[in-house]
Amino acid sequence: MDPAPIKKPQEMTVKFHIENFYTLLQKDVKWPLGWPLGGFPGPQVPMLEVMPGQWEFQISPTVGIGAGDQLWVARYILERITEICGVIVSFDPKPIEGDWNGAAAHTNFSTKSMRKGGLDLIKKSIGKLEVSINNTLQLMVKATRGVSPGTMKPQTSTNSLGVASGGSWSISESGKRYGEGRKRVL
Repeated sequence: MDPAPIKKPQEMTVKFHIENFYTLLQKDVKWPLGWPLGGFPGPQVPMLEVMPGQWEFQISPTVGIGAGDQLWVARYILERITEICGVIVSFDPKPIEGDWNGAAAHTNFSTKSMRKGGLDLIKKSIGKLEVSINNTLQLMVKATRGVSPGTMKPQTSTNSLGVASGGSWSISESGKRYGEGRKRVL
């Protein structure tokens, strides 16, 4: 039996969408903005991210490795803006010890055939990723050592599949689909 033909990368039109989390710190004391100096915030109130002082920016769906270039440029621009504003931006996964969610980057990815009605292909791809997950996790250990996932974030030791599940691989309901790797990696 002949092996299945391998598609050329340009035929697959691989797209990446990156959500990069970061923490804003007070310049002189390196303590998160919005926290009492030397103390901890009160009960959570509506905010953009789980930990007070934590924010995110997004790199729109971008073809191929261009998403990585855009991520570096976006981080540079954010660093310049915070410098002008007199605050510090931290991409440290755990800038303050405690039971807070860490800061990382989620990477959503899709191929042309996944985006329109590609649920079966996504499931097949996830199955292939699960085969190599232990090797992948060994490569991620250094980057994730300081990140305590907290109760609302996915663990790095398990895999799951779900539709519109914030704790697992997310799949949109619009008929156009993507896989989201929610491992805690910088």
